Amino acid sequence: MAESYAMSELKVGWKQGPLIALFGVSLLFAIGGFLLLFRGMEGDVLGAGIVLALFVPGSVIFGRRLFDRRPRLSIDDEGILDPYLKVGKIPWRELGGAYVQQLRRRTFLCLVPREPERWLARKSPLGRLMSRGDQALGFTALNVDLTGVDCDPHALQELIQQRIAAAAPEG
Repeated sequence: MAESYAMSELKVGWKQGPLIALFGVSLLFAIGGFLLLFRGMEGDVLGAGIVLALFVPGSVIFGRRLFDRRPRLSIDDEGILDPYLKVGKIPWRELGGAYVQQLRRRTFLCLVPREPERWLARKSPLGRLMSRGDQALGFTALNVDLTGVDCDPHALQELIQQRIAAAAPEG
């Protein structure tokens, strides 16, 4: 018989140190691009445009992550919620397992859904296309990117495996 226990909600956020550094560097280069555009010589417009095209979006992305206080990942008794997957909360009973996989320097938690097509149907057409590409690379239909997240991937995998086992039907 599976051991039943209550678990309080676990919220996992971003690592703040790298975000602060990336935001600061992007912001400094964006400001440099604006100064080059408005105070530079006429020939500096192309260079300023390239700098602005690269670092203004970077500043926005890193700034949003840095100042966003919502959790990157939420785990509770009901299931797991990754807002970036855009499929809603995934109940434990819908998962058959989870494993950690790395691709170069990125770490992913691969969730193994019992009915992958059901969860793929919740994604946008682009999201479904990307999931198919993930599957061709040996990943699952539902992958949580843990790069830059403030947690131990293997401890998280173990916790999720425990929750899946506790929610599994007996018999």
